[in-house]
Amino acid sequence: MSDVFGTIIILGITGSVLIYWCIYCVRLHTGSPQRRREGKEKLLDYHVKMQANQLQRQQKLQNITNERAAHENSMSERIQLVLSKEQSKLDDQRHKIRLAELRRDNELKKVMENAEDERLKRNAARERAAIELRAAKHEEKQKISTATIKVIDNVVIENGVASTTKHIQRERIAATEEEATRLIEAVSPELQQIHQLQRAAALAPPPSNFQIEGDD
Repeated sequence: MSDVFGTIIILGITGSVLIYWCIYCVRLHTGSPQRRREGKEKLLDYHVKMQANQLQRQQKLQNITNERAAHENSMSERIQLVLSKEQSKLDDQRHKIRLAELRRDNELKKVMENAEDERLKRNAARERAAIELRAAKHEEKQKISTATIKVIDNVVIENGVASTTKHIQRERIAATEEEATRLIEAVSPELQQIHQLQRAAALAPPPSNFQIEGDD
């Protein structure tokens, strides 16, 4: 806008000068020698003043142009500075976000590793427990399967004479705990009877003709 006004002012001044110059030239060529000499001096002064004014106007225009360029440069520098600060803030924010993502990934990795370690520990403990249980069952089975129920001594007292026969009354290997229980229950009466006879024979006074017969 200031350029438009400056141009209008310059054109107006130039037009006025041209009109005045034309009038002055007419008077200069139609007057007396003294008047023409004075006119030439005035014309020379006018030329000097006009050139001075023109230089002054050019200097003002140059100053305005320089000020505008300086202002634009200053604004550009300010804008660049603001943009640089904003870019720096964005870079810092991106860096913080990246660090947060790395921390999160590391924590997640640790959690997964800990979970895997716990799973391996649980599997190992479960496997050890299964091995121990199988060993205990095998040991118990061995104990049950090797349990042999035998009635070796059968003592009979007839007419005061105690006779002992040595033979295997019953021998069977129990394969399970339930079967062993049934076998024990089956021979319990016989065992009790034998124990009672043994206690009676031990407590009774031996007769004069006491003798023990044995199997060959």
